[in-house]
Amino acid sequence: MTKISTRVELVQETINAASDRAGRDRSEIKLVVVTKSADIEAVLIRHEDVREVAVIGVSSKKWGETPYAVIVPRPDGNASAQEIIAWANGQLGKQQRVAGGDLTDALPRNPNGKVLKRELRKQYRSLNL
Repeated sequence: MTKISTRVELVQETINAASDRAGRDRSEIKLVVVTKSADIEAVLIRHEDVREVAVIGVSSKKWGETPYAVIVPRPDGNASAQEIIAWANGQLGKQQRVAGGDLTDALPRNPNGKVLKRELRKQYRSLNL
């Protein structure tokens, strides 16, 4: 037996043991979907009433974490956060849909102008959608 085949068998035994401990059938796959906030922001910024946007992850009972949009509207815009999110969700895939959002006057930034998403996460930490 080669070194590679021994390693593959060891990995398979570990996977089988973990599946047995979790009580799942070995044919079941636990799926985790990762969505990049920049992909969602790229869609939201195309809305005519959005000047700036930041998307963060907030707690979700169903998914563990879900996208939440913090939107800076254009001065002449009149769309609500819900209208903007509904428009964006029509453009996004099911795994990328925004669960909620909020309108704000400005996004927190560092001296170089970078959006401080950690500050937004602190501000919206208590949300549980």
